[in-house]
Amino acid sequence: MKAWQIILIALLVIIVGLLAFLVLREPGAADKPSFGQPESSAPLQPSGEQAPAQKSYISIAGMKQELSGTISPSEGKRIKGIVEITLAKVPADTEFTKFLLVQSGQKPTGQEVFGVDTDGSDGWGYIVNSNNFPNGIYDVIVIAGSSSGDEPLDAAVAQVVIEN
Repeated sequence: MKAWQIILIALLVIIVGLLAFLVLREPGAADKPSFGQPESSAPLQPSGEQAPAQKSYISIAGMKQELSGTISPSEGKRIKGIVEITLAKVPADTEFTKFLLVQSGQKPTGQEVFGVDTDGSDGWGYIVNSNNFPNGIYDVIVIAGSSSGDEPLDAAVAQVVIEN
């Protein structure tokens, strides 16, 4: 990955984080579900003893609104074991999707790519085993791209807590 691509991804992560912060800080935002979570408004932190949450999904949407999908199964924002990222919508010229997992608060370096899908004929997505990552708070970043351009067609970020 070129340095400017890493910087672009970092900027996208920061922008999405700021947008999420603004949405969550709206009046009455505590009553609104975040990241598409109809079942849980649990705090975003690793937990000790908690009552089991209802299985759900985490929504993920691109900055340009051309990319959308889900991360499932989850319990609120918590994921463990085998997790599927399914993209319901991608930009028209998408030739590949990249999936990154970056510890929350860290800038992406390009080493965090855990999957690439180059065949959209069977749907865009990736299955990952969260047991391959240490417990903690992470940003899942999905990038849709094409070989004809150096810039991503769209990118999306969702925060998750890995609790294996």
